[in-house]
Amino acid sequence: MIILVGLGCVLIYSLLLSDVETKTYEYGMLRGLGMRQNSLIFLLLVQSLFYAGPGIALGMVLAQLGFLPAQAILEDFAKGSIVDVLNPAAIVLGFFLGLLMPIVSNIGPIRRALSKTLRDSLDLYHQTFNEVRVTVMKLETLGLSPGQTVISILLVATALALNGMMTAFFFGDFPLFLTILNIILVSMLIGLSVVSLAIQPYFEKALLWLVIWGKEKRLHTVISKNMAAHRGRNRKTAIMFTTSIAFVVFAGAMFSLQAVSIKSNVQQFSGGDFVAQADSIDEPLDEAGLRNFLESATTNSSYIEDFTFITFPLASYEVVDRSRISSLSGYRDRDVNIYGIDKNYLLSTFQEFYIPGEVAPGFDYRKVNNFDDAIYSLSEDRGQQRFEGEPSNVESNVPPIVLSGRPTSNTNRRLDVPLKEAYTDYVDVIVTEGLRLYMSIDTATALKLEVRMTYFDENLAGTSGEGDDVTSERAYLAKARALAAKVAGFSFSTYSNAALFGATDLLVDDETYLRLLQDVWAAADGSSDLPT
Repeated sequence: MIILVGLGCVLIYSLLLSDVETKTYEYGMLRGLGMRQNSLIFLLLVQSLFYAGPGIALGMVLAQLGFLPAQAILEDFAKGSIVDVLNPAAIVLGFFLGLLMPIVSNIGPIRRALSKTLRDSLDLYHQTFNEVRVTVMKLETLGLSPGQTVISILLVATALALNGMMTAFFFGDFPLFLTILNIILVSMLIGLSVVSLAIQPYFEKALLWLVIWGKEKRLHTVISKNMAAHRGRNRKTAIMFTTSIAFVVFAGAMFSLQAVSIKSNVQQFSGGDFVAQADSIDEPLDEAGLRNFLESATTNSSYIEDFTFITFPLASYEVVDRSRISSLSGYRDRDVNIYGIDKNYLLSTFQEFYIPGEVAPGFDYRKVNNFDDAIYSLSEDRGQQRFEGEPSNVESNVPPIVLSGRPTSNTNRRLDVPLKEAYTDYVDVIVTEGLRLYMSIDTATALKLEVRMTYFDENLAGTSGEGDDVTSERAYLAKARALAAKVAGFSFSTYSNAALFGATDLLVDDETYLRLLQDVWAAADGSSDLPT
């Protein structure tokens, strides 16, 4: 929009300036007959509105007519209804800019018309490009150098833009980051257009040398003077032409990028070609019925290649408060959403969005899209990951503080686990690559997965004497089977600052998820038998 407004200002400025130069004698006569400067300014303003008024009206009509086919296409694509009139805010903005541009564009022509002396205005043979101007200025009133001032302002603006862009990116303010980036790109386009004006005379001479040959060379001087006379107008035309071309290229590239980006984002967040999702955990999908139907359809039909199921996040259950992952020392823990997935998950989703950053060595992985299928290995190689130097037989000399720790609840209750069971019956997980630097972890680093629960214990003497709420935690030793940069359907990222905002996703196989859920239910109900 900034470029379009600038082009509109340059266009009206060129038209008015051309009118001022062609009507210099007429304006000089009017001033000689006694017309005041205010009247001449008003005359130029009214003349500019004659350019803008029809342009505003015609632009609004064409915008409405152009919106109708776009509305029909969008309604057909979205299968919904869209208002068939322009937004009132867009109409007000169009009128406001249509009236503002003539006022801004009038500054140059008005100064040009009023700066001429009456003698120059009445001189029919006076040409602007032949003017010789002498300006006498005292050194004490010279002030700042315009060149140095412009360069200083540009350097300060560049520093502020880069600093703001880095700050916005670090703190996750991506709208501000993209806005600054667009401003920089638009400034580059404008800067290149201005640079092209500086080399325009040299291009004119080169073009003249290429075109004028032989006998026509005698016209070289005449044509050079003619081009010099029109250089001012040519520069304005060149500004509009180069800026328009740059805007078209820039806008086309942005639209192409947005189209690809929207498609990729939809595929990344949806995960597959067809996704069915339950509204809430209280009304889940009929997994058994759907699985039987899809297995039959996969066998008897060529339309379904494969299918998979994903659990709700573990924190969706009422008794689970939160889940956290950290290094085994507890350094820089992070909230996670724990999901249980089938081992054939990658065969049922967009495989091009599966990018593992690192996978644990020592396993014979199945290949998917030329990458090791760590999700399949979660189920097939469950509990078989061993670190270098890790003993095969865990005895009581293992430090208990790691998995018992200091209780965090006000009830001082923590679910203790036998050390041997805690260290051998660990949890295989897939975490986001963004946690690597944030927690200083990799596939050779032991992790601690904690699940905090809140449930009612009727054996406690609460304020009513009939029990009270209890907050307890269960800690698990976890090992990263992979650190993934991308997994279709989940929020994985390589950026470390993504770990600073919100919970990240953590993947386990469905059997491990069932085990975690049974532990949670055993703590809350006293039995690992899950309710139907």
